[in-house]
Amino acid sequence: MERSETVRAVLGEDASRSFERSVSSIREILLRQPTKTQREVLLPIPLHSDNARDARLELAHRLGSGRDWSYVIGTTKDGRRTAIASHTLRGTRGSESQATQRLLLSDLSSRLRSWRLTHAWRVGDLTENLVYCFEKGFFVPAAASARSLLEGVAAFSVEGETMLADWLAFRRNGAPTIEGAREYRVLFEGRLNQAEFGSRVSLLDTGSGPVIPRTNIMTLLSKFARMFGDEIHTTYAWLCDAVHPSYGSQSTYVASTVVHQSKALFLTDFARRVQHSMSGGDAFEPTVARESAKALDIACGAFRASMNKMTWFEMDLLLTAGLSSSHNVIATQLCPCGSQKPSRLCFHSWGGGASPP
Repeated sequence: MERSETVRAVLGEDASRSFERSVSSIREILLRQPTKTQREVLLPIPLHSDNARDARLELAHRLGSGRDWSYVIGTTKDGRRTAIASHTLRGTRGSESQATQRLLLSDLSSRLRSWRLTHAWRVGDLTENLVYCFEKGFFVPAAASARSLLEGVAAFSVEGETMLADWLAFRRNGAPTIEGAREYRVLFEGRLNQAEFGSRVSLLDTGSGPVIPRTNIMTLLSKFARMFGDEIHTTYAWLCDAVHPSYGSQSTYVASTVVHQSKALFLTDFARRVQHSMSGGDAFEPTVARESAKALDIACGAFRASMNKMTWFEMDLLLTAGLSSSHNVIATQLCPCGSQKPSRLCFHSWGGGASPP
């Protein structure tokens, strides 16, 4: 990021350098990410046939002949036949149990990837808006962007850590049974659906809107603070005060204060752009602007760490479950999980293996 005189004037030399480093770091991360992706979700396919042969024929008719499908047909607890099928998972190597286990896990990585990337794009967009607001002197909108940025990274970090812990516990138990893979799939879906589709709208009881209530942001921020430092609470409080019609919001328009030479008056200069002081009094401390910059620094460090972990999680799932051709990379090449280790020294396997960064 190029040096900005406006940012330097408001934040000071050291804080402005930190601000610019954070912006550059986030931009660098975003440059390494794709700008689009596609998510595949396997849906249960209800079948009406009474026997296995007819069920296979029914499913083949449903799927058509245009693609090479991998599929599994099972029976629900109440005796109904159902199937899941994928046209992106090729081959059914191993036993029938292994093939079923792979199919049950096959769409989880694309769902994890889309969640990770939408968070990354959100971080990038909010960061660019924050930079624009700082350069224009729009400090209330800057605080709003910083607050939203901090909330998003908190959710990404906390919920990502929970999903990663679930996966590591599941992997630690060794190669899963079909029932074990099904149980993990249900757990994963519950976590991810809450993170992606939970909403406060459902709490308004409007009769329409989502049915998954969103975790309260203060709960997420408390957990985030335990991960990255308690000073987050003070920074967040200032950002909320600036976004609401409160002292923080009012203070962003104070340019300077001065006591009249008669000692009879206390003068406060307000300006839409605080760089334009009217009386030449003492410059007012730009607390909101500085807390917005601090929020960016906190978010940048947490985002970088969580992106590394979630990228590793995605690849570990693929490699451990045998769902990626990257499993066959040359032994001397770096492992695609991002560990910076040669593939022959980076093990992704049931029951143990590599650890997240």
